[in-house]
Amino acid sequence: MAYDVFTPTAAADDRPIFEDIAIAGANINVAIDLTSIQEARLARVRVLSATTGVLASNGSDVRISQSYFGSCGKGVDIDSTQERVLVADSQFNFCSTAGVEDSGTRTLVEGCQFDQTPLLGVSPIDPVYVGNTIEGSLGVAGIKITGATRPTVNSNHLFDVNTTPTDSGAIHIDGTGAALQRGATVVGNAIDATNAAGIYISDHDDIEVSNNKVTRHRTHGIEVNDCNKGDVLGNLSDPLANATTSDGIHLSGTTTEIKIDGNVLVPDVDGTSSRYAINLAAATVDDIYVLNNTWEPIADWATGEVNITAGATAWIGPQAHEWNLGAPSGRTDTDIIEWDTTTGKWVMVTKPSGGGTSDHDSLTGVSIDDHHARDHASTHSDGGADEIDAADLASGAATDGHVLTADGAGGAAWEAVTGGGGGGTAAMLGLVGTTVKKTTTTTLPNAGAYQTWDAVETGQDDGSMWASGNPTRLTAQADGWHFLNAGFRTTTNNPSGDFWFSFRVNGTTTILASSSVPRQDTGANFRAGDSASAYVYLDADDYVEVFFGQDSGGNLTMENAWFQMVGPGGINTVYKTADESVTSSTTQQDDDHLTVGVAANATYIVEAALRVEGATAGDFKAGLSAPTGATGWSALIGPGIGATTFSDHNVDNQSSSLALAGFAGMLGAGNEVLVILKGYVAVGGTAGNVALSWAQRVSDATATKVLTGSWMRVEKVA
Repeated sequence: MAYDVFTPTAAADDRPIFEDIAIAGANINVAIDLTSIQEARLARVRVLSATTGVLASNGSDVRISQSYFGSCGKGVDIDSTQERVLVADSQFNFCSTAGVEDSGTRTLVEGCQFDQTPLLGVSPIDPVYVGNTIEGSLGVAGIKITGATRPTVNSNHLFDVNTTPTDSGAIHIDGTGAALQRGATVVGNAIDATNAAGIYISDHDDIEVSNNKVTRHRTHGIEVNDCNKGDVLGNLSDPLANATTSDGIHLSGTTTEIKIDGNVLVPDVDGTSSRYAINLAAATVDDIYVLNNTWEPIADWATGEVNITAGATAWIGPQAHEWNLGAPSGRTDTDIIEWDTTTGKWVMVTKPSGGGTSDHDSLTGVSIDDHHARDHASTHSDGGADEIDAADLASGAATDGHVLTADGAGGAAWEAVTGGGGGGTAAMLGLVGTTVKKTTTTTLPNAGAYQTWDAVETGQDDGSMWASGNPTRLTAQADGWHFLNAGFRTTTNNPSGDFWFSFRVNGTTTILASSSVPRQDTGANFRAGDSASAYVYLDADDYVEVFFGQDSGGNLTMENAWFQMVGPGGINTVYKTADESVTSSTTQQDDDHLTVGVAANATYIVEAALRVEGATAGDFKAGLSAPTGATGWSALIGPGIGATTFSDHNVDNQSSSLALAGFAGMLGAGNEVLVILKGYVAVGGTAGNVALSWAQRVSDATATKVLTGSWMRVEKVA
C-alpha cells in the first residue's frame, strides 16, 4: 500500500529542517508532506521512485536546494494555496509528470537540471523560472505554463525537447483562452533542437520576448497567438534544415500592437515550403510594427520575407536588410500596400488600373505643374527613358572618399566621414553591456522623473558603462548600435493612471518617448509595472538617461527598477575603400578612412597595415592623432630612408609623444611597399577620434599615396 514518509504537523513543526537524507521506495505516496507548514528548509535531500517527492500546500516560505529527485511522478508539487517556494540548484531525472509542478504564488525555480523531465506551471501567480537546463529526448514542452499571471522565463537552456511534439513550443506559455492574462516575459533563453516552435505564447497581454536564441527548430522560431501589446526584440531564429513549416516569427489569431524590432532571422536551406521571415498569418493580426530586422535575401525564403495576410495591418519601417512582400492568401502580384487615411493604417489593396507611374486614366484634379513633376520623375527613374545612374553624376568640389549628407540646415553637403570613415567598420568584435538597478524601494513622483541608480547588477557588467560619480548615466564605450531596456514595478496595488518612458542622449536629445500605457483594473493584488526598449546609434562617450513617468495623481513607490545598455566593445577595425594622395606637402593630415571613435579616460592599442607608394625623394611619414589631452606613442616598420630594394627594412620609433611621426622610404611611383604601424593611446577626459596622421617626409611634386585595402585596428584594453 502507499504511504507518506515525513508528515510534519502544522504549528508544532513549523520551520522544520530536512538535510542529508535519502528516501526511496515504490510505494511511497508523498516522501515529504509540507501541508500548512511555514519556513521549511530542505537541503541535500534524495528521493527515488515516490509518487510525489515534496508536497508544498497551504503554507509559505519553503526553500529546497541541492537535492535530487529521480523516477518520481512529480519531484516537487506546489499547490495553489502555497506562497513563496524557492527550488534551487537541484536535479530532476525521469519524473513522469514534472520535475516541478507549480500552481503557487511567487515561486522561484533557479539553476536546476531537468533530465527528460519538464518544468510545469499550472495557473501560477508571478512565477519566475531562471537559469535552468532542460534536456534529453523529451516528448513535451521543456517549460509549459498555462493560465499564469505575469510569468517570467529568463536565461534557461533547452535542448532536444518537444520531440513528439505534444505542445506548441519548447517554451509553451498559454493563457488557456480565457480573458487575456497580464504580462509574460521570455528573455535570454537558448533553445536548440525541437520539433515544435522554439517559443509559443498565447492569450497574454503585455508580452516581452527578447534576446532569445532559437536554433534547429522544425516549426516557427517564435509564435505569438491571440496576444495584445508587446515587444519581440533582438531574437535569433535559425531553423532545422528541411523544416516543413518554419517562419522566423509567426503571428496568428487576434494579435494586436506588437513591435517586431532588431531580430535576426535565418531561412531554412532547402527553400521548398511556404515560410517567411515574418508572417502575419491572420486577418485579425492588427497594428504590427516591423523595423530594424535582418534576414537573408528573398531567394532563400520559399515564398517571401514578410507576409501580410489580407485584412491584417502593419507598419513596415526601415529594415537592416532589404525586404519584399510575399503573395498573401487571396492576393496577386499586382496588389500594393496603401496608407488608409480613414483608419490611419497600412492596408493591402488592388493596384488601380492604368499602368505604371507615367500612365494615368484621368487628369482630373492634377495641375500642369504636378503632371510635369510626375512625368519628370518617371522619366529619370530606373528603367525610364532618361534613367539617371549615380556613376554619371559629378561631385563638384568634393574630395575622393567624401559622402553626401544632410548639412543640418535643410540642405546637403559633401563631407569627410569621421568615426569609421568611408571604409566603414569591418568588425566590432564582441558586445559589452551593463545593467544597473535600485537596491531599495524609491519614490516615483506624479509626472515622473529621470532616474538615479545606485548599484550594478551582479554578473551583468562587462562594459564599464556606469560610474557612481554620474549615477544617472550609462555611457557608450564605442561607436555603434546600442540596445536600451528599462523597467520597474510599483508596490502599490492597482494604481490609477498611466505609465510612460523616454530615453535621453547627452542630456538633450530624446530618442524614444513611449505612448502612455493605461493600467487596467485586474484586481486588488495587481502590482503595476512596465518596461520600454530602444535601439539607437551612439558615438563613443555618448551617455543615456531614462525617464519614468506616471500620472496617478500622487507619489508611487517603485521596486525592482532597472536600466540596461548593450553595445559594441572590444576591437574596432576600419579599412580604406579608395586611394588617397598627398602632393608637395610635409604637413600631416588625418586619413580620410582610417579613423576610429574612442571614449574618454580609456586606453587603446593600435596597429595598421598600410599599402604605400611614392617617389624616393618624397618618402612617407606617419603617426597617430588623438583627442586633446591624450598621450601615447607610435612606431613604423618599413623600408628605411634611402632604401633601394624591398628588403631594406627599418624600424623607425619616434615614440616619445603622439606628435612625432616615424619615417619610411619609398621605392618610386608605382612601386608599392608595406608599412606597419604600432602604437598606444591613453585618452584623457575628452573623447574623440584616433586617426592615422600622415604626409610626405620631404615635399615632392610626385604624389605619395596610401592605397585601397590598407587597414587600422584599434582595441580597447582598459
